[in-house]
Amino acid sequence: IEKRLEDKINAAENNFHLKLEKVESSLQAEIKAVKTELDNKIDTKFNELDNKINNVENNLNVKIDTKFTELDNKIDTNTIELKSTLRLHNWMFGTLITLNIGIFLALISLLVK
Repeated sequence: IEKRLEDKINAAENNFHLKLEKVESSLQAEIKAVKTELDNKIDTKFNELDNKINNVENNLNVKIDTKFTELDNKIDTNTIELKSTLRLHNWMFGTLITLNIGIFLALISLLVK
């Protein structure tokens, strides 16, 4: 009887160990699957963030380029306006000098007589 009880206890113990090993390997497989799933989700989120950052950077670069182009155009317009204004002032200054010289020469010719 002792032998049979011991055999039954050993069989139950072996059965328990087998079931425990199955549960352990099942849990390990489940943990690995969850870890892989989490890694994939993290990678996906990082890729999404990288894409969003790249989009924002590209949008900012486009806006900056647009503003630089607008500023260049405004500078060119102001330069052209300044050049034309300076030409007008030079012409007016030249005319005034010519008139003054003419008046001066006329006065000198009146005084010399």
